[in-house]
Amino acid sequence: GSGRGGGCNIYVSKLPAEASSVPALSAHFGQFGEVVKVKLLPHGDALVLFASPAQAASAVRTETHLVCGAQARVSYAHKQHVPAHVQQQQLQQQQQQMQM
Repeated sequence: GSGRGGGCNIYVSKLPAEASSVPALSAHFGQFGEVVKVKLLPHGDALVLFASPAQAASAVRTETHLVCGAQARVSYAHKQHVPAHVQQQQLQQQQQQMQM
């Protein structure tokens, strides 16, 4: 890939229980672009994979994220959240089988 930008993955934290669902997160982040994959993590965190870095950037630049009425924190997913080989696998799997 060219450049070391934030990439397509964002990291969402401080989610309340009712917002910790794939449909809720897909619906919220769908307003910023095409959500390719949502992965729920423990403790009210999640990873959201966008189709392009520009879409992820617009989500990260947005100050306030209200998901199910609660404010969530959004930042770029760092290496410790998503290893590069996992990102590649996710993309390949996603292209093979579009779920949801």
